[in-house]
Amino acid sequence: MPIYGCVGLGFVLSRFGFSWDAKVISPLILQVSLPLLVIHQFTRPEVTSGSIIRMLLAAVLVVGLFVVVFGVLLRVTGLPIRTYLAAACFSNMAIGFALGYLGFGNSGFAMSLAFGSVMLFAQFTLGRWLPSGKIEMKPVFGQVFLYALVLGMVLMFVGIHLPSYVERGLHLVGKITIPLLLLSLGFALAKVSLAGFGKGMLLATVHLIICACIGVGVAWVLPLQEEQRKLVILLSILPSATINILIGQEAGDDLEPLTIFVTCTNLWLVVSLPVAIAILL
Repeated sequence: MPIYGCVGLGFVLSRFGFSWDAKVISPLILQVSLPLLVIHQFTRPEVTSGSIIRMLLAAVLVVGLFVVVFGVLLRVTGLPIRTYLAAACFSNMAIGFALGYLGFGNSGFAMSLAFGSVMLFAQFTLGRWLPSGKIEMKPVFGQVFLYALVLGMVLMFVGIHLPSYVERGLHLVGKITIPLLLLSLGFALAKVSLAGFGKGMLLATVHLIICACIGVGVAWVLPLQEEQRKLVILLSILPSATINILIGQEAGDDLEPLTIFVTCTNLWLVVSLPVAIAILL
């Protein structure tokens, strides 16, 4: 309910004409609050290097299988890869971070950040290259959260815990990440059209089934603990990130089918998330 409530608030505020400048909010999240949050969570005493490494490995396998399976499926069905592949593969980690924190506490939050870091890295590399059809490395090195991920992991492996005043400062700024991400999702959903709803829901249904199968498969193949298995499955069935629409717009792709698909995957969340939580938790 807190997740739905925060997304719904963003949706309602947008309908009432409140302004939300994504060009300001997105850099604030990705370049400031999220990196600080990553460092804070990875240096907490209860977070172990083993659990983080397993979640990183699970995320790499999930993302890799997404790219291969959806790439083959789009090729077979004749749907445009530039339009759909990135949106099918890269999930909305705003909801993933909230799930990790609200469902599993601080340790689960750190593991969802590890999983989400891989997803975000793929989002801002492959997620940009696929719609545009060209590889550019410069934007990759401009992602501050990647450096924060490396720094946080180094501190974790070395066993360095930050002073309490530094930890509290990082937490104070970092904790704005989740509400800002969820509000951004609500504002984004308020601007999309539901034209072509039938085809979009069909594609979103197939997408959800495949994601669930891959998530369950990876969760049981890897030597994960019970909590980690549940998190991997939940994080695998998340809807498409709305940022895929912005990236597609920059690349000049056909926005109407892309927007419909992303919207329909997020609408499926209303059903899939409570069912998955009821089964797993």
